[in-house]
Amino acid sequence: MKKLFILLILTIFAGLLSCSTSNNKNAGVKPINQFLKKFRMLEYPLHFRTSLGAKKFDDSKASVNLPSDNDLKGLPEYDGKSTDTLFVKNSNELPVYYGMLPDTSNFYGLIFVLKGVQGSPVVLRIFDKSGKQICEENLFCGECNALINLEWCSSAGIINNDLSISVTDTMKTVTLDNNGNVTDSTGEFYMVHKGGKINADGRILMKKEGRKNL
Repeated sequence: MKKLFILLILTIFAGLLSCSTSNNKNAGVKPINQFLKKFRMLEYPLHFRTSLGAKKFDDSKASVNLPSDNDLKGLPEYDGKSTDTLFVKNSNELPVYYGMLPDTSNFYGLIFVLKGVQGSPVVLRIFDKSGKQICEENLFCGECNALINLEWCSSAGIINNDLSISVTDTMKTVTLDNNGNVTDSTGEFYMVHKGGKINADGRILMKKEGRKNL
């Protein structure tokens, strides 16, 4: 009888320990699961394109043309009062949650659009299954946001189903005087390209950018 009582106590204790372990695991996974609900599932190949017509340096002409929706209105945005704060650190950029890469077996690839940045560029962030960010990559080369003498710029790219990435910025510049006025509209016309791939462990490896005159 005493042995049965001891066995019963051990069984109950093991059950409580199992529940506690399960609850701890769920507590760690729950926030990322809630966050992921804000992202729609995308499809490969994923095409993206942002353009900026900056004549007279008016960034109100910025536009976004993403895979299946030209208008970001209605899509979820960063909310500092929710679990967003666990996964989005640079809230000043007002990221819009565009979508999730369809391969979620080893990690989560989330596509953000930086609404508060000139040209509304696209960013890819990779998270592991527990919600820890593995890496981040701008899906643009940065030329559209770096040049004050920009006349026109377009950033286009693709993520393929083999997880390879290709991004190209194409731009036209003008010549300015010391006061910022256009003195010559026959500036440079060139492209900047970068490519790489998302590894099986979620790390993004990109090659060095290259430039070519057009």
